[in-house]
Amino acid sequence: MSNRNYDVTSLGELLIDFTENGTSAQGNPIMEANPGGAPCNVLAMLERLGKKTAFIGKVGKDMFGNQLKAAVEEVGIDTRALIMDEEVHTTLAFVHTYPVPFAVGTANTMISGLSGTTEFATIGCCSRISCGSV
Repeated sequence: MSNRNYDVTSLGELLIDFTENGTSAQGNPIMEANPGGAPCNVLAMLERLGKKTAFIGKVGKDMFGNQLKAAVEEVGIDTRALIMDEEVHTTLAFVHTYPVPFAVGTANTMISGLSGTTEFATIGCCSRISCGSV
């Protein structure tokens, strides 16, 4: 095991989560582009704990793919196996957060501050990774 280069290597999705960040003057939701994808979220936490990590995946060779690659590299995750696809765009997910009532005791008792999410994703590079591409 002494020849091991990484403590953890992950394969999976890397995408942009558009989350609501306020309301415009016209009353429309303002959406913010955030790096997302569970595999890299876990790797980022492991990096903070001092582990050596690498990611295998695919993003589009576009502005969002560049943003994701930079964000992953910024936390120290090795991206040598991150493919930048010239034909398919980076996967985008639009996340809507809404309040979810949670009943405790009786139907009239609610705890505020809880929320749920609805996520709508477009088809992108995350759905096009295959054994032949990594």
